[in-house]
Amino acid sequence: MGNTSPPKAKPRRTDPERHPDAPQRPGKSIAPLQALHLHRHLHRPRPHRDDLVYGAFVGGILLLGLTAVTVPARAALRRETLDE
Repeated sequence: MGNTSPPKAKPRRTDPERHPDAPQRPGKSIAPLQALHLHRHLHRPRPHRDDLVYGAFVGGILLLGLTAVTVPARAALRRETLDE
């Protein structure tokens, strides 16, 4: 009939530095690709924005921030204290 025992499994390779035929680690290429992507976006020419539109956005943001601080503060100061 023959040998019916299951075939032996190959030993598992866990250390890629010890085995030169092991595949390269996939994480090594992520950092340079991200650095290149960041470099391209930081050093490309910026699109022209109209000064009036830019000023309107900045003014609106400042107005919203001032309102967010002043309204709760005025409401808190209007309340009567517990001492009275």
